[in-house]
Amino acid sequence: MKIYQDIYSFKRSLVVFTTLIIFCLLLSVSVQASDLDSLRVLIRSFQNKIEQKESFITRLSQEFNTINAKIYEYKAVQTSGVASSSGRLRNALKASHQLADTLDFVTRHIREDKSKLQNAYSVAIEHIERKIQGELTEVKRESRNRNEQKKRLNLIKHLEQEKAEYAGNLQKMQVDEKGWKKITIEAGDTLRRLKLKAALLEDFETNLKQSIQTLESGLKKNRDDKKTYTELLDFYKELDESLDDDQDIFDKSRIEELRDRIENSDTEFAGLKQQMKTLNRDITILKVKIERFKSAISEKEAF
Repeated sequence: MKIYQDIYSFKRSLVVFTTLIIFCLLLSVSVQASDLDSLRVLIRSFQNKIEQKESFITRLSQEFNTINAKIYEYKAVQTSGVASSSGRLRNALKASHQLADTLDFVTRHIREDKSKLQNAYSVAIEHIERKIQGELTEVKRESRNRNEQKKRLNLIKHLEQEKAEYAGNLQKMQVDEKGWKKITIEAGDTLRRLKLKAALLEDFETNLKQSIQTLESGLKKNRDDKKTYTELLDFYKELDESLDDDQDIFDKSRIEELRDRIENSDTEFAGLKQQMKTLNRDITILKVKIERFKSAISEKEAF
């Protein structure tokens, strides 16, 4: 009776995770937004869908580990000479291979979505920078309308906070590019397993190249940010000198805040340069590792 229960469980797993693949495809979204409000909606959509897919990965991994544990159990029983375990072992191996493929598929899908989310963050940051510049120009024009100046200055502060949030999220996503270092050629690797690992390493190579491009953009943005902060600081200082003590147009702490941001931008610039150096070194090492995997695959195929 237990044999049939196991077979039913494995078949049910295959159906469930095939359904998850279809669901992942339905969750696909693309970067198609031309204004800041649309980009905000798109970013939230990407964040939610990535979170859902990562919860699927957790379920996939749990099921994968459970089935692999069954495989070891059935192999042990088969070794002891119990013939009835062979059918369960075949079903378990089939389910394990199916789940490995599904796990690889969903993981790739998440990486693609994260790449699109990174792009959405970058585009949104560019939109915000242009918006800040536009608002700053309007603030200078409204020199006699203090209420309008106050309103626009508050908006600039809000936009700076939003930009910092997106930039921080983007930076966190770029840091997680070290997983390739854990991928190695192991003694028991089959040809199929080697090809999966090689494909994964090539995905990491693509991600590293994208990270380098993002860092190059980040270096330029850093200098542009410093220029904007300097311009804002100069404006606030001039505005402060022109105001009476009882005029509450802006928070005076903004002047010190902008000074800190200018100083921090130089520190950040040096950090970005160091990251660029590290990524270039990593991608060189990764290319060598990929070539080793290709050689190992060729040797396996030769036999």
